[in-house]
Order: sequence, then structure tokens, then C-alpha cells
Amino acid sequence: MRYRVVMTTRAEADLNRILAAHSRVSIPRAVRLFTRFQAGVARLERAPLTCGFAYENLLFREELRHLLFGTSSKRKHRALFVVRKHEVVVVAIRAPGERPISPDQVGLN
Repeated sequence: MRYRVVMTTRAEADLNRILAAHSRVSIPRAVRLFTRFQAGVARLERAPLTCGFAYENLLFREELRHLLFGTSSKRKHRALFVVRKHEVVVVAIRAPGERPISPDQVGLN
């Protein structure tokens, strides 16, 4: 089965903010990060339930999972998402070191 991946406005803004920060340091690095993110989205289309639960999961009514991606094995970004039938909704993207999210921040309360 294939899932449809949908990004919320919040997730798109997070991704743009993170890519802009990386591009100020190194455009090739930002491109690599975006490429890794796209590969992750392809994984979500095929098998989102193979991703682990997010640290914040217990705060949410729906199961909150995270896809880890990044340009190094030590510092991973997290695409936070919920699965609804045949749809994967990416609700936020967090950079390494950013605080966990709450249901109110992503409209899942």
C-alpha cells in the first residue's frame, strides 16, 4: 500500500527555516539535507509505521512518530508526523537541539 504524504503549513515553514539556516553556511549542505528529506518522504510513502514514536508522543491523542534525517550520523533532524488511514501528515520539522513540540503548537490538541 502507498501512503499520501501531506505537509502542514507549519511543517513547510519549519523546513524552509531550517534549509535557509543551512544555506547561509553552505548551499551544498542545504541541498544534501533537502535530498535526505526527500528520501525520507519516499520512505513515508511506503512504510511510515516503521518510524519510531516521537519523544512527545505521550502528549498527543494521535500517535506521533518521527522520521530521522540529516547530513551526519550524529545530528539528526526530525520530521514529526501522524498517520491517518492512507495519509501521512507531517506536522512539524525539528532541527537538532530544538525543543520538543506540544499539541497546541501543531494544532493536534
